[in-house]
Amino acid sequence: MVFYRAYPDSKTYSNLLKFMLNLRKVREVSVIFNEMVKNEFIPTHENCSAALTLYVDIGDPDMAIKVWKCMLENEMMPGWEIAGNKLMVRFRDLNRLPEARKYAEDMIERGIKLHSKTLSKLKQSLT
Repeated sequence: MVFYRAYPDSKTYSNLLKFMLNLRKVREVSVIFNEMVKNEFIPTHENCSAALTLYVDIGDPDMAIKVWKCMLENEMMPGWEIAGNKLMVRFRDLNRLPEARKYAEDMIERGIKLHSKTLSKLKQSLT
């Protein structure tokens, strides 16, 4: 597109990101998401939730954190609780307990409710 001087707008990025998320094209989703954020376009709440779920499912916590931070910066509140719980469970599963603890504390400070099941699993892993 850029080669022909047609620059994408927010709607174009969102549709492209949604399409790649539906196809579960991880590499393409990462490229589009990073470019979208770099160009100061905000992904939709649905796209962020889907991207976070995708990265949690495939075991890429670094990209999941990037999406999580984007959600926090842009105050995408409806997805915070579900996404935060998924992120905590994945950190626990990957044995990244210090990060899980750090993000859990941050979520609690922000008023994001973590499920009691998630907290009990995290507590068991920390002890």
